[in-house]
Amino acid sequence: EVKVSVPVQEESMTFSVHCHAGAYNIKEGEDLNAAMNCCTIALNAVKHSGKANEQAWYDPSMREKAMHDKQISQLFPEAILAEEFLVYYQPKVNLDNKKLCGCEALVRWYHNGAIVPPMDFIPVLEREGTVCTLDFYVFEHVCRDLRRWLDNGITPVRASVNFSQQHLQNDRLAERIVSIMKQHHIDSKYIEVELTEMSGSKNHDALLEFLRKMRDYGICTSIDDFGTGYSSLNMLREFQADIIKLDKSFIDRISLNVSDYRVDEIVIENIIRMAQELNLEIISEGVETEHQAEFLKRVHCNMAQGFLFDKPLPRDEFEKRLKGSRIYQIPDKK
Repeated sequence: EVKVSVPVQEESMTFSVHCHAGAYNIKEGEDLNAAMNCCTIALNAVKHSGKANEQAWYDPSMREKAMHDKQISQLFPEAILAEEFLVYYQPKVNLDNKKLCGCEALVRWYHNGAIVPPMDFIPVLEREGTVCTLDFYVFEHVCRDLRRWLDNGITPVRASVNFSQQHLQNDRLAERIVSIMKQHHIDSKYIEVELTEMSGSKNHDALLEFLRKMRDYGICTSIDDFGTGYSSLNMLREFQADIIKLDKSFIDRISLNVSDYRVDEIVIENIIRMAQELNLEIISEGVETEHQAEFLKRVHCNMAQGFLFDKPLPRDEFEKRLKGSRIYQIPDKK
């Protein structure tokens, strides 16, 4: 089965062609309907890959994935109602004084006694649009936790909450965020709205308007996965966010005494310098070694998060960090 958009040229307008094809090697005597079903499964696998002008031959693993995705879709509404989704918090650390200075809210799905990895369900929900329901579920729970800590005399740190680019199709997104904050009496200084860099590629005007509204409400915004998607320089030039978050891939290759990776250091150092000149905060995710932390501090990165300091923590475990000294001791070199 092949689906193709036909090229049409009308006056000065040209329409580009994108083709997806799913194929199946039918065997003699095999049922035609079953073969066509395999073609459809292969076609859907290609379409969901997000790549243009691509084809694929049917593979049994595609059927398994299709069944898995369908199961996720069917389980999601009940899982939301049963509050099977849990909010974990990964600490953010100030690299100058090693003090806890913020956190990122991350979602985990606890189903049938086990944790379902985010990569098993987030892409499915993204594709179907139901990720927007999950995002607001997480945001609601973050506001509840912030209220709980404040009521118990515990001063929170700023919590960043991820919002999918799909939210930008809702022109009342900012107002809904503010409404939930007001419902729980949460000051804007405790909230950071995190958007992926890819948001700018398809929702340019909507993103500009959303960031403007966030500034008007005094709510901090950050661009996640900076440097991996739609034109990074355009993002800095056009979108007035408060924070950029360096993607983990930028520092993965930063290692001790490896001269081949000097190019990575130069790129990171110049991104940080440019961000500072634009009065932006900058945070690096995925910090796992002392050498990476020392390098980031040397090039004046504001903050970091990663396993060197802490993994994502359940609410009660993170609460212990808030009640403690809030100072992280970097492990000794081994």
